[in-house]
Amino acid sequence: MVKLYLSLFLILFSIPSFSQSKLDFVYMDLEGCNKDCRKAIEIDFSSIAQHSDSLFIYVSNGVNPFFTNDKGNALIFIEPILRKQVVSPIFSDDMEQINDALSAINFIDLTVDSKDSIDFHFYFESNRFVKSRKVESFIKEVLLTNNSMDKTSSKTKRVIIHLKKFQVDSKYNLDLKNKKNKLKENGYVFRGF
Repeated sequence: MVKLYLSLFLILFSIPSFSQSKLDFVYMDLEGCNKDCRKAIEIDFSSIAQHSDSLFIYVSNGVNPFFTNDKGNALIFIEPILRKQVVSPIFSDDMEQINDALSAINFIDLTVDSKDSIDFHFYFESNRFVKSRKVESFIKEVLLTNNSMDKTSSKTKRVIIHLKKFQVDSKYNLDLKNKKNKLKENGYVFRGF
């Protein structure tokens, strides 16, 4: 009887695990984001951090960005940054630093066939999102350089663009609607915070 239990025990632990891990990539552009906007980001981000298995966060700040992959201290990391004055992003510098950091920690490896899912979160203030032509190309570049536009990968990928609700100037409403519709056609999801 002991041999039967031991055999069952060994069989159960030798079967590969089919659990899915959840990865979250978070990019924040806080320039133009007021105190209420930052508080809303903090609340929204805490939900992401709580439900993530692995987390990479990048807060743009000109040539001095803040980033970490320490999930355990993500909220402790983000709180003081949300109180700092930041400068406009330099998307080309951000792209280079993001790629270097992600490569160094092997955060996203879409070449490995696994059941991991990854959510790409991008936080923008609505006016910046509408007015800057670089935002859309930056998002696509992040996805391309991390092989996240490869449809053959078994990883589940989502792109979620978080925009501050009701903050867009009324003269940009139509532009915002058109830009969102165009990106929704590519499977992007929009959320207000």
